[in-house]
Amino acid sequence: MVNKELLLPFLLISFLFIVVLTIVLYKIMWMRLDAMIKKNKEDEERTGKSVLEQKTEEKE
Repeated sequence: MVNKELLLPFLLISFLFIVVLTIVLYKIMWMRLDAMIKKNKEDEERTGKSVLEQKTEEKE
């Protein structure tokens, strides 16, 4: 029925594939999250600067 000689290598290769796939997906998601954080920080800086500019213009 099942070739016992090939079962262990098959399971090890399957496990290795799952580990590699998990690492790749983790890296992709980490890079996307990092990009989103940087974009939000840049947006906050731009918004903060424009708000400060508007406040200084109003005071003058």
